[in-house]
Amino acid sequence: MNVGLIGAGAVGAIIAHKLQKISNLFLIVDESRKASYETNGIFINGEKIVFNCLTPSSAKTCDLIILAVKNYDLPQAVEQMKPFVKEGTILLSLLNGVVSETILKKEFPLAKVLYAFIKDVSAIKLGNNIKLLALRGGTICFGAKDNVITKEVESVETLFKAADLDYEIPLDIHKAQWWKFMLNCCFNTLSAILLTPYSKVYDNEAFMKASLMVCEEVLKVAQAEKINLNQEDVDKVICQLRKCSDDGKTSMLQDVEAGRQTENDYFTGTVSALGKAHNMDTPICNFLYQLLEAASYARA
Repeated sequence: MNVGLIGAGAVGAIIAHKLQKISNLFLIVDESRKASYETNGIFINGEKIVFNCLTPSSAKTCDLIILAVKNYDLPQAVEQMKPFVKEGTILLSLLNGVVSETILKKEFPLAKVLYAFIKDVSAIKLGNNIKLLALRGGTICFGAKDNVITKEVESVETLFKAADLDYEIPLDIHKAQWWKFMLNCCFNTLSAILLTPYSKVYDNEAFMKASLMVCEEVLKVAQAEKINLNQEDVDKVICQLRKCSDDGKTSMLQDVEAGRQTENDYFTGTVSALGKAHNMDTPICNFLYQLLEAASYARA
């Protein structure tokens, strides 16, 4: 099976490492990254990993492409992917948020786009060094748009099982994806504004109260979008936050600390935009969006 992966960061590298053992896996990269990866490799918990890399000029069509980039890099990823996509190629986006699948369907109408996200990731990336704190590398959740077990879903499940990747096929992939989105909106955003690692979250009651306020707004917008989230799902987010006790940091906090662009537009920014579309007030998310923009600017 030809498997392409684009985005060999803290999420993508461990997936690629496992998949290359049981498939024809290659990273989809530009020329500069190809030279860097092939010369320097990527280190995962001190182990040097060298990947096969292909650029658009040397493309092979793929049976499956996994996207593990940031949302703001998706337009560039789409352009790089085009020579690798054939009719029936399965596209699996692990991007945060709830918009990437819609973009991929528009750009690649002959591909098979599955809905997906990854959870339970705890990793820190510095340069080409990745420190995994959750040693299994996270759990990939995926499914078809109508929640039917299609041949594409079965194909990905077979691959992940052979690669010893943790995965789930939720009964309702849209609800599951929005639950992760709700978690990101509170956890990533607040941690980035407050410069708070996991270890300062689990017993932080003020953080929990602030997270609850964010979740309530996301819940309203989700229900307006016909997503079957409820108060029990909000409670599950808070329970998840109470499990965060290691030395990990959210990807958004790492971006702020490094002076990089954040995915603010795709978290509270999306809540604000959808709220406006449904004539719903989202003052907490509106405020947090502006606060994070200010914090990012100040540290850039």
